[in-house]
Amino acid sequence: MPLTSATHVDALPPMSPERSASPHVHATPAASDRLPFVNPLPDCSAIPPPRSGVTTAPSDAVASAHAVPGDRTILPFDRLHCFEDVADCFTDLGLHFDNAIALVPSNPRYPTAQNALVIVSAPYNGALAIQFDRPISSLTACVTSSRPMTMSAQNKDAAIIARSRIPSANLNGSNSHIPANYPLVVTAPAIYGVTFSAFDGQIAISDLAFSWATPSS
Repeated sequence: MPLTSATHVDALPPMSPERSASPHVHATPAASDRLPFVNPLPDCSAIPPPRSGVTTAPSDAVASAHAVPGDRTILPFDRLHCFEDVADCFTDLGLHFDNAIALVPSNPRYPTAQNALVIVSAPYNGALAIQFDRPISSLTACVTSSRPMTMSAQNKDAAIIARSRIPSANLNGSNSHIPANYPLVVTAPAIYGVTFSAFDGQIAISDLAFSWATPSS
């Protein structure tokens, strides 16, 4: 998918530092484009764990954030637990999430790709953010969204330097020509943050991977 450097983009929903994650996601059934991710308070103990090894990064990449620059790190979803706040689950890899919870969708419109678990924008709809301790050069993620969605990459000054879009909802079983779990990519020399934005929508992310930026000579 072609990427564009952004000189002017629509404003993204603010990510408030005062938000706190709830241990449960209470999605209220409404219109078809706002279907709940899960049945009310499902018993996660009865849900099979994610398939081990499918998305686990090599041990040297998981052990610390000091992977060789340019190497691709696959986020190890299998360390997450259902309804877990993802905020600090990957600090050893140099990643920090905002407004993100791990869960297993029971709604078939949000199918999983390689993982039983996905990361969703919750407890608040419409936005999910990742910050990096040091710059990356690319990020890929499989995304399902109930609304048009933009994945934006920011530099150290929080200016948007690249973006990739899903122009319409891509729920499974919808009439969208874009399939669920659609892969998006952003690339730039030095990315310090990535934001997923879908106004008042629900976003599910799986199979996330990134590459550390190579220091300039």
